[in-house]
Amino acid sequence: MSTNVSTFVRNISCPFSLLLDTSSLPGLGVFDRTLSATRRSARAGRSCHLPTPVVFLAATLAATWLFFQRYEVVGDSMEPTLLAGDRLLVAKWRGIPVRQIIVLRDPRSSDDIVKRLLRRSRSSVWVEGDNPSRSTDSRQLGWFPRKGVVGWAVYRYYPPDRVGSLVGE
Repeated sequence: MSTNVSTFVRNISCPFSLLLDTSSLPGLGVFDRTLSATRRSARAGRSCHLPTPVVFLAATLAATWLFFQRYEVVGDSMEPTLLAGDRLLVAKWRGIPVRQIIVLRDPRSSDDIVKRLLRRSRSSVWVEGDNPSRSTDSRQLGWFPRKGVVGWAVYRYYPPDRVGSLVGE
């Protein structure tokens, strides 16, 4: 029983150990002979030796995919804060403070739009663009459904001369 527990913990700490350990798979004697030296060296250290940059890159990509989404600004409804061509990193979580820039679904189409969150209720949000003369927002369309909020624009990563945090902008 304790052997299974230690093997299970090792497999969690190193997902690649399954490639090195075929002893739990019946009928793979050929692989056992071929990989026996590799298996012995892997078992001796009981650790997974992946290059740190590979682990860091994989963790960064996974976090970005799970918690963030990238967008490009099209149009001028958020000028001067955001310009056409600005690229944003949007955090996909709730609990967004009022006065922050958000991305939400346009209820009239399947497009995503970027606006400033000004008010919210239990089920809806009131948003406006920073450029009132060029923005179609809650002043014309009323409250937007809260479930349509994609996330909070937290960082502008392009163009290089405008890179920086959007929190508090």
